[in-house]
Amino acid sequence: MREHGTRTKYMHDGCRCFPCRLANADYESSRMRDRRAGECYQVRYSPVVRHYVVRHKDTGEIVLRTPDRDAAYAERDRLNRESGAPITPWATPIEVLNVRKHLRRLQESGVGINTIAKAVPMSRTRLQEIYHNRGARPDRPDRRKLRRETAERILKVWPDPPGAALVDAGETWRLLNELLAAGYPKAHVAQALGKKMPALQIQKQCVLARTERAVQALHDETWRLSPALRAVCRCPEWQPEQGKGKR
Repeated sequence: MREHGTRTKYMHDGCRCFPCRLANADYESSRMRDRRAGECYQVRYSPVVRHYVVRHKDTGEIVLRTPDRDAAYAERDRLNRESGAPITPWATPIEVLNVRKHLRRLQESGVGINTIAKAVPMSRTRLQEIYHNRGARPDRPDRRKLRRETAERILKVWPDPPGAALVDAGETWRLLNELLAAGYPKAHVAQALGKKMPALQIQKQCVLARTERAVQALHDETWRLSPALRAVCRCPEWQPEQGKGKR
C-alpha cells in the first residue's frame, strides 16, 4: 500500500488528495526549474493567436512562430543543442529503447530484475514498467523517452559486480571434484559453502558467480591446510569424475 503525500501515489493510484497533489506540484516545479536552468531558448504558447513562440530566454528574441507544437519544441531543442547549453537531467531525455536493450542484456547475463532494482536503486514495479514499455498513466500507454538521470543510473549497472550473474560451471566442478577425491564428503563441502541442505545441488552447465567465488575460496583454504588435496591435484594419473549435479 503506497503512502499518501507522494508522487507515486498520485501517479500510480490516481489519488487526488491534497498531500498527493502537493507532492506532485513540488515535483513538477522542480522539474521545470531544472529544465529551464539549462535552456537558452524556450517555448511559450500564445492563446490569443493560438501559436507557439520560440524565443531566447535572456534577449527575448523571437525565432519561430508556429501553430505546430511538435515543430516548436523540435526547433527549441535544436537551438539549445547548437548554443551549447549545459545538460540538465530534463533538458535532453534519453530514448527508452536504449535503456530497454540494456536491461535485456543484463537479464540475458543472469542478472535478475530484483538485483538491478537494488543496484539502481529503483522500485521493481517502476523498472518493469520501463522494461515492458508500460506507462504509469492510462492516457500514456507507452513511453518513448526517459529522464536522463534515471537512464544513466540504469545504464551504469553491469553484469560483472552482482553475484547473480551466470558463469560456466566447468571450473567450479573441477574444484569440487578435487575436494571430493581428497576424501571430503559432499555434506561437508555443502556445509562449508553455506548450503542449507547436506547435498551439492549445483547445476552442471552454469552456476551463479557468487557460487563460483565461494567454491574457489573453499578450495584455496583447503589447499593450504590439507596435504590430501595437494596430493590429488599434483597426481598426473587422477582424472576428475563427473559430479552428480542438479540438471
